[in-house]
This record gives sequence, C-alpha cells and structure tokens, in this order.
Amino acid sequence: MAWQFRVYGDVTGIYIVGSMCTKNWTPDSDIDVTIVMADISEDNLKQAQKVAVALSGRSYLHGTQHPINPYVRQTLVLDMFDAAYDVRNLKWLKQAQETDVKHKVEEFDSLIQSIDLERSQLHRDLIDYNFLMQVDPMQVCDLKNLLEARLATIDRDVKKLALLHQTLHFLRVQGFHRILNPLELAAYHSRNALPENVVYKLLERYHYTRYLQAVARALRMAGGAINTPGAAETLKKQIGELTGSGAAGPYEVPLGASTFRRKKKLRQIPALNRIILSMPIAVNK
Repeated sequence: MAWQFRVYGDVTGIYIVGSMCTKNWTPDSDIDVTIVMADISEDNLKQAQKVAVALSGRSYLHGTQHPINPYVRQTLVLDMFDAAYDVRNLKWLKQAQETDVKHKVEEFDSLIQSIDLERSQLHRDLIDYNFLMQVDPMQVCDLKNLLEARLATIDRDVKKLALLHQTLHFLRVQGFHRILNPLELAAYHSRNALPENVVYKLLERYHYTRYLQAVARALRMAGGAINTPGAAETLKKQIGELTGSGAAGPYEVPLGASTFRRKKKLRQIPALNRIILSMPIAVNK
C-alpha cells in the first residue's frame, strides 16, 4: 500500500495503530495504518491524504473482515494512540494498558438509551409518514396538513440526532487537543481512554455512529431541513442503505449487525496479512 504514496515523497515510517493493537479488537475492527512522510510539501501532503481517504476501507486483511484504513501524517504522535506497532522494524513502539471498559459502558448507558429513544421515535414517524403518503386524498380530510405535521416531527427527530452526532464528534476531537490536568493523566494514562473518546469508540463498536452519520448526512443533503417529500426520501435512502434495504425498505437499523460494512470493492493485501499475523498482538478477551 505504501508504494501508492511514494509519488508524493519519501515514506519514512509505517505503523499499525488503534484497537487492533489492543485487547479490545473485534472480528470486524478496522486496521488503522499510519504512513509517515516527514519531508513532504504541504500541497503533496494534502494530495496524499486525499488518496488515503479514497483507499480507506477498500482493502482488507487477507481472509478476514478487517478493513484497512491508511492515514498520512508528517509525524507519529504516540500520545494519540493506545498502542503502536512499527511495521518496518517489526517492534512495538507503545503497548496498550488495561482499561476498565465495563465501567465506562455503564457510565454512558444513559447516552445509549437516549439515542435508542430518539431513533425509535424517528422510526415510528417515518412509518406514519410512509403510510400517509399512500393514502388516497379523497378518503382523508386535511391530508396535506397531516403530512406537513409529520414532516415537521421528522425534522425535529433528525435535528436532535444530528446535533448529538456533532456534539459527540466535537468532544472527541477536543479530547485529543486539550491539555490534560495531572488528575486526568493519572486516571486515564492515554487520551484514548478519556471518557469522551471511549464513548465514541463504543458507539462505533455497536454501530450507532454509522446511523448518526447517515442521519446527519441526509440533513445536509436536504439543505438543513427535512421539510419536503424529496428530503424525506433522501433520509429514507440514507438510512435504508445501511441495511441494503433501499429507500422503500424498512427503517429499522439492526444495531450490532455486520451489515454496516462499507460496500466498496475490497481487495486483499497478503503482505500486510503476513505482518499482522507475525505481530505479538494482544489476545482478545
């Protein structure tokens, strides 16, 4: 994979980082590969990062469901990761410490419940709207106002979920940039173990993040409001694509299912497969 970036400059390091280097990986965890290009111009760095985004999720570890996500950086900041493995030198630069994941899940259980509540409300409103769209106007008085009222409710549901996604993302980014106080350093050891980062990763694990992203994307595509039949169709399509059901399919997204995997064409990378298999990686609990 690294050869695709050499046209933009010298690749000075290749590192595997993230959950695959910890005990918290799952059968479909992403493999985050950081490609360091120290001596690279700003323009070339931007171009290389665009290539990395295009390649993200298109390759996977041979014989597994682990998508490979490349990231191009000028330096490797170990503080950003729980663990890091040097691919070229076949050694650990940083190994993950034990974390009390169970405690953190319980701590943010109320957040997950609130997302479920909002998501279920949106699901019901979409079903009602779909039903009203199929009703004969001659058989129901004031059908137009009923549809507009249901659209207004859907719009409120979507904006709540989109704001929640924006807030969670903002808190996670801030967690990597703000200065940690001594108590936080002693308690969490790593920025990845901060509460705002842990909850984001848990939401990813249980596939809440993809749902929130789909809702927020639909809101952007609709111009900031779900207030027309076309906007409602966009929303249904974005949610439906998560399960492969399409715009006309059911609006219930089965959290925890593996159907959220991206549908991009995948290709295998045997060389990286050999490296991963040779890593003295932590055994999943």
